[in-house]
Amino acid sequence: MAQYQDRDGDAAEEEEGEPELPVMQKVAILFVALGQETCGEVMKFLSDYEIEEITQAVASLKAVSVEMQDKVLDEFEQHLLAGEWVSQGGMDFARGALERAVGPRKAQEILDRVASTVSSGFYMLKNVARSKWRPSSVTSIRKPSP
Repeated sequence: MAQYQDRDGDAAEEEEGEPELPVMQKVAILFVALGQETCGEVMKFLSDYEIEEITQAVASLKAVSVEMQDKVLDEFEQHLLAGEWVSQGGMDFARGALERAVGPRKAQEILDRVASTVSSGFYMLKNVARSKWRPSSVTSIRKPSP
């Protein structure tokens, strides 16, 4: 695998003759694939800096093929299923999102009520079929294979 540098100077690997897309380009493609309404909802949970970075990446995109969207969506789904981004969640994420939504005092009240159930909340998923874990927004935008 050969390496090259993306516009941010980050190293990216080339696989089977295709360069690995920079992360921000993948995020931009994901946002385009999810649509404006879903992206607006997601952006409510991001910092101003993150919103600016993603907006710049989306604005820089040229035409994105359905094949490329599918590739990015598949990779995103694999990361979700593997739990590779779990560290981005947790109480800190919940606190930040709640504070933005309802203010610091109300956020703390809510967090106090749910703190005891956090460790057992996903226990119920062991009886749910893996096919049901897929986010509905990703499922609804996929085109059927010919």
